[in-house]
Amino acid sequence: MSKAKKAAKVGYTDYRITIEGTVPVMFNRYRGTGGNIPPADKLYLDDDIISLPGMNLQSFFTSSTNGKGCVGSFAPKGKKGELIRLARAYIRIQDLYAHFMRDGEPIRFGGFDKTDTGATLTYARCPLSGCEVTEMTGRAKGNVPVECIRPMLKTPWELSFTLHLLSKTSG
Repeated sequence: MSKAKKAAKVGYTDYRITIEGTVPVMFNRYRGTGGNIPPADKLYLDDDIISLPGMNLQSFFTSSTNGKGCVGSFAPKGKKGELIRLARAYIRIQDLYAHFMRDGEPIRFGGFDKTDTGATLTYARCPLSGCEVTEMTGRAKGNVPVECIRPMLKTPWELSFTLHLLSKTSG
């Protein structure tokens, strides 16, 4: 006769985390592959508040791709796979969107001022958020230069979210 196993009880603890920005944030929200995407469409917005989706934070904490996430950066050699499995099982980000804040207030986006500089349209900055458009040259596969036009949120900024950490409890 086999013994029935007791189901593990699961508890949780919520941690309110605030990241204080020490460098600007560059946005490049994927909006498809066609044509020129206006810089404002590369921002993550929750209504008019500049935000970061909770799923992006979740992915950062639990990602196994290219070693750029939390686990890939901090896992001891040989423990990466185990830590990724644990992170995926026990870490949840509660916020649908984490809002960028400045001086305790959400950073709101009001559109970019536009300046006509001749043949091209140059986007300057958003007076409401202080967000600016930057033009840089990136490198694609094969070291091919690619022009990157992205919105950039300068410091100071903070990003707050709730991390929901599951745990097994005794009993």
